[in-house]
Amino acid sequence: MTDLISLVTLLAVLMLGLILWFYNSRQADALRGMARTTENMYMIQLKARRDERKRQPMTLSPLQWLAAQAGNGLTLSEVIGISPNPLWVNLRAAGGVRLVVSPLDPEEMKRALKAEETKSRLNAAFEPLLGDKSRTVTVTERSLQNEEWFDLEAAEVGKNLGVNWGEVSRLWFYVIAPKK
Repeated sequence: MTDLISLVTLLAVLMLGLILWFYNSRQADALRGMARTTENMYMIQLKARRDERKRQPMTLSPLQWLAAQAGNGLTLSEVIGISPNPLWVNLRAAGGVRLVVSPLDPEEMKRALKAEETKSRLNAAFEPLLGDKSRTVTVTERSLQNEEWFDLEAAEVGKNLGVNWGEVSRLWFYVIAPKK
């Protein structure tokens, strides 16, 4: 008799375990569905906000936007040069400071400039794009992590300056101190 009660108790516990497992897996599936639905809703709202932002005109001029992104209280005056390959914009700032903006990170930029460099006497007459000494260059990275509309604003600034970097998710700002 006790064996029968033990067997029935064991079967009841196993049955309860199976029922619990079944309903927990159904609940987990429902929660995953809710998570997908919530994520889709968020993406739709984000797209609507971004589309609305695209329709609004930019309040800053391209030079003001670049100066604000670079920080350091720069006042940019003019575009010195633009290169499509490697992609960069060279700008002049007050006090002899230059600002180079590029979607290339520092290592990629150095490799690209080294590949482009030619050994000639004419090159010796010009200052290298990132200056003579790496310690005079301050590098700042800006991306979508810093600002929600960064890629949209960067694309518009690039278009206004005649640079086709598109909607980049990050840019590097190289502030080159003047020669002393």
